[in-house]
Amino acid sequence: MISTRFYTFFLLGILSIFGNPLLAQTSRTGQWIDHLPYHRTNVLALGNDKVYCATDYGIFYYDKSDHSFNNRINKATPNLMLSDIGISDIAYSNSSQTLVVAYTNSNIDLIKGNTVVNIPDIKIKDMMGNKIINRIFLKDKYAYLLCGFGIVVIDLDKEETKDTYFIGPNGAQINVNDLAFDEATNMFYAATDEGILKANANSNLAYFANWEKETGLQYADSTYNFIVSFGGKIVANYTNGVYDQDRLFAKSGDTWTQFRGNFKSLCQNLRVCGNLLVISDMFGGEVFDANGNFKYSFYSYNRPDPVEPDGNTIWTRDAYLDSDQNLWIADYNKGLWRLDASNASNLEKTGTQYLINGPLSTKVYAMEVSGKTLWTVAGGKNISYVPLYNQAEFNCYSNSSWKQFSKQNYPILDGVTDLLAVAIEPNNPTHALVATYSRGIFECNNGQIVKQYDWENSSLQYYVVGKDTCTFVAGVAFDSDRNLWASNRLATNSLSVKTLSGAWTSFDFGKIGLRMTDIGNIIIDQANQKWVELRENKRGILVFSENGTIPNKTDDKMKMYTIGVGYGNLPDSPISTMALDQSGQIWLGSNKGVYVIYSPESVFTTDSIRADAQPVQVEEDGFLHTLLDGERVQAIAVNGDNEKWFGTEKSGVYLMSEDGSKQVYHFTAENSPLLSNSVNSIKIDSDGMIYFATSEGIVAFRDYKIPPSPTYDSLIVYPNPVRETYRGDVYIRGLVQNSNIKITTISGTLVKEIRVSGGQAQWDGTNFNGDRVSTGVYLIFATDPNGEQRKTAKVLFIK
Repeated sequence: MISTRFYTFFLLGILSIFGNPLLAQTSRTGQWIDHLPYHRTNVLALGNDKVYCATDYGIFYYDKSDHSFNNRINKATPNLMLSDIGISDIAYSNSSQTLVVAYTNSNIDLIKGNTVVNIPDIKIKDMMGNKIINRIFLKDKYAYLLCGFGIVVIDLDKEETKDTYFIGPNGAQINVNDLAFDEATNMFYAATDEGILKANANSNLAYFANWEKETGLQYADSTYNFIVSFGGKIVANYTNGVYDQDRLFAKSGDTWTQFRGNFKSLCQNLRVCGNLLVISDMFGGEVFDANGNFKYSFYSYNRPDPVEPDGNTIWTRDAYLDSDQNLWIADYNKGLWRLDASNASNLEKTGTQYLINGPLSTKVYAMEVSGKTLWTVAGGKNISYVPLYNQAEFNCYSNSSWKQFSKQNYPILDGVTDLLAVAIEPNNPTHALVATYSRGIFECNNGQIVKQYDWENSSLQYYVVGKDTCTFVAGVAFDSDRNLWASNRLATNSLSVKTLSGAWTSFDFGKIGLRMTDIGNIIIDQANQKWVELRENKRGILVFSENGTIPNKTDDKMKMYTIGVGYGNLPDSPISTMALDQSGQIWLGSNKGVYVIYSPESVFTTDSIRADAQPVQVEEDGFLHTLLDGERVQAIAVNGDNEKWFGTEKSGVYLMSEDGSKQVYHFTAENSPLLSNSVNSIKIDSDGMIYFATSEGIVAFRDYKIPPSPTYDSLIVYPNPVRETYRGDVYIRGLVQNSNIKITTISGTLVKEIRVSGGQAQWDGTNFNGDRVSTGVYLIFATDPNGEQRKTAKVLFIK
């Protein structure tokens, strides 16, 4: 019998052989990860020794106990997932130890420890009018939700809706912006779009007649958006939405007087912090004591900003003083800030910024990936190819960090609009070319914009719009020879190429009727043929081959795909996206479902009908129909197993089998962390991370299906060893296409056999009977379909 001491020594020796057990376990299969902008912060909440800061899309917090701040709570957080996006307010109840989260669509979350309780009562209620939750007011164990129609009361302990107050004239709906409670008089004060209403807390607050309008103040029938009880007074902010015209009024006894004159901008929030009142306006704020005396102001961080010329400016949305006299600021442009207010004269020299790295905004029109580097562009054009005039911005995500490009840090982008596509040079993910629907192409290398190409220094042509000379480029792509191809909208020569040597030339398609046309995105197939989306007659694809001789245009081949057998057989609908799969087939998305060109290599042969597009047929209830017919398919991506991801305009994303006949996943905003059901782009990196660019930003999903490798030279097994506490799958990575995997004991007994199409296999650690394998070393044999390549690896299991 082997002693425990010897067995422990044996395992320790084996562990040293099998390497790092943490390899690739930081993001497991099935996990969702957000990629959202966290610099545009809106509102704060303090409690539980934390400073919570909300953006439109999620929450992060600074933990005073360990001084960490990269703590996120959002729709994709693995263990603490919010129910929605579009946060309108947050508030922390100390009595109930609950963070209340309100959304603009009227949804409510209660965060209690590591649990999220959703209360969708207002969201699902069928009612006319404005249901937006403007603000949360807390009193005792209740959260008062100030809504577009009235007030809803939530019992935080029972986690349920307690009551609803319609307090407008004759019980009508009224937009309630804020609520205050005066302990001395036991009165509630509601700031509304029609003045200030008050009611005794002991009365039936659900009865509208118990709410009386305050008539003794200026602008009695106008909009008041913030109201607090402070220093024995009720302080309220009047606003008409006009810059510099907000005013604060205070009620002492029965008399209303002006508390503060015109704001320098617009009031953003009022916070009572102990015996001080913090007033936030758009560019800073001021602090007053309980007697109404001015204490100090905060209008500058007094720090240089490498990104913005006016980097000292505070863009306040909320400000809060904690018990340690730290002033916390939710900055709409620079994240969360902390200023040490214990010394007011030194206030603006002691600022600390807490900024979670992320993209510039949630706007994403298109993406491209190379290895593990992702590029995104924000732009847009409608289905008629008309630009949307979105300001130029793009991002690069690499090594877990986002780099942002905009006119703030690259003045050359000032006035540039609608970035529509990005191409990454093969094997060089830091070198990208960005297509704009206004100013040609911008070239980036090693994190810098190094050049701009337009009609003045390339073969790209311009088009005059009013008094503006525009160079419209809708698509860019590199071919296998690293030549850059660009589609040029409204140009005589619609397609241009920049060769590896730097020479530019363009191509005329007049003989097939394509000049001065709307031309879109480009993909390049395995034969180096260019496939370009067209708006021609609202449907079409240009196919072009230069036959590998760019300077010699006499051997060029071109064809326009359209509807009809022998002419391309496209659907009677615009092509909205194209993708090349691992077998060389071209998949097309449209408003009328998914089509495939199974033999694109035949397009210029005498048997060109073989290259006609064919609808993907799926069976449902005994009937055949075209896959996703009736949906607008806006994005297609191919994973390592040659399965197809489809992003739609209104119904989320689908993962279908290799031939499109069977559904594997269907993710929507309702059943998953997907941020929106409108998906503009899908890209998959070399680690199997799938990026979904939705109308509300980017969220990623970890999959184990990655592209195959040419050889087994990079084969690894992870985690290795598999410790007794690990409950996930084991991954075998670096496989060639269509590998066969056999797993045996050290004595040669077959435990499991797996066949996989792509570059990675997933093993659940069980044998043929479904039982978890015992402690020991297991051999993994990988073989290609022809038996020409083989590889053996080992993995240690500790049960």
